[in-house]
Amino acid sequence: MGSVSQLRQLRALYAGGVVAWTFCLLLNLVQGKESARQMVLLLGLLALFLVLLLWSTWCLWETGGAPWGRPGRAHGERARRGVLMRARLREGTSTAANRRAGA
Repeated sequence: MGSVSQLRQLRALYAGGVVAWTFCLLLNLVQGKESARQMVLLLGLLALFLVLLLWSTWCLWETGGAPWGRPGRAHGERARRGVLMRARLREGTSTAANRRAGA
């Protein structure tokens, strides 16, 4: 489980980098004092951090941890309830029908 928390921290770092480089890029565009080299450098850094953000999100998804901090679907209570509900639907029963029948 330690690797999932490390991946979440890494993803947060990359997300922060995307925000920071986007802010710098927009600030330079508004000021109008940018050079071509500076724009290419900022665009390159933004692209790099976007790729790293997507990569870390994919790695986090593959390990079973959801990128937004909750447990992955395979590990959560909602998944177990979903399996039970699908089994009941196949059998033609539901919890409401069971309550009415007194089961």
